[in-house]
Amino acid sequence: MVGDADPGLLPRVVAPIAKLGLVPDRCAFDLRGDGLAMIELVVAGLGPCQAEHMRLCYAGLPTMRAVDLSAASD
Repeated sequence: MVGDADPGLLPRVVAPIAKLGLVPDRCAFDLRGDGLAMIELVVAGLGPCQAEHMRLCYAGLPTMRAVDLSAASD
């Protein structure tokens, strides 16, 4: 995901996963030089429909610029 780098971005990204009772297996947050942040979130235990729903939720955040969904490789 790519979104505006502000102090509330990371909690807004993790909250929907926590509401499902899940803990991210990986959460990486990197600041870019253009005022945006790159976030990688890996969560095990989501089915395809749940994952697509989460992608749509993230894409709807006002501060989010891009959201991409992919299956994690082992």
